[in-house]
Amino acid sequence: MSARPPWRPLHALTGGSVGVLLAVAAWEMAACALNPLILPPPRAVLAELMSLLADPANWTSIAATLQRTLLGFLAGAGVGLACGLAVGASLALDKLIDPLTTLLMAMPPIAWVVLALIWFGIGNSAAVFTVAVAVVPIVAVAARAGLVARDRALDQMAALFGAGPLVRLLEVRLPQIVTHVAPAAITELAVAMKVAVMIELLALADGLGAALARARVNLDSATAFAWIALVLALVLGLDRGLLRPLHARLERWRAAGIPSPGGAA
Repeated sequence: MSARPPWRPLHALTGGSVGVLLAVAAWEMAACALNPLILPPPRAVLAELMSLLADPANWTSIAATLQRTLLGFLAGAGVGLACGLAVGASLALDKLIDPLTTLLMAMPPIAWVVLALIWFGIGNSAAVFTVAVAVVPIVAVAARAGLVARDRALDQMAALFGAGPLVRLLEVRLPQIVTHVAPAAITELAVAMKVAVMIELLALADGLGAALARARVNLDSATAFAWIALVLALVLGLDRGLLRPLHARLERWRAAGIPSPGGAA
């Protein structure tokens, strides 16, 4: 099987920019036919976005949302990875946990928001918990699938050469599990940002969601669209600047055609 071509950030950005430009062109045409209160034109939104970024106070809102998103995402991904590996290694535990995983995946985020506000009150803890609990089941399912689908012959070969359980986990199993977990993590990062903004909009006094709530109260469509554009830009930046390069780095062993990253040059 041919090796996957390496991920190139510059090519990804230039290729993706074509789709963005087409979307902006469609937006401009639609804005010409609608009331600016309903759909402001891209120029007005861009001007408002530049104005928001020029205000140092708004960077506090950006930092608050990023902090909640990343803390919740990392906590949820860590718990989900640990649960997925534990379930994948035990058939009995798999049967026990599988219905619970399905229920967690079916739970709407807004329900977790309500419960988090009851349990933790209004504050960062509620936001981080809500984000984390939204991430856990998807990452757990992906980790379990990666562990079950791994090439067991590689594990047996490592054992024959005297590798201990920890070495086999880090050098043989995890690189194969990354293939399943990384796409789920990339998707869940966007979910984490959406959940963080949602709880901020509903209950918190700071963050991008709170700024969106103020724009809604003021019926300021251009400002609302500017904040939304900023949220999307942050998700895209985290995706292309953090998760995808990390995924590519962890999968160098696959591109080199070797069984584990321990043998990479």
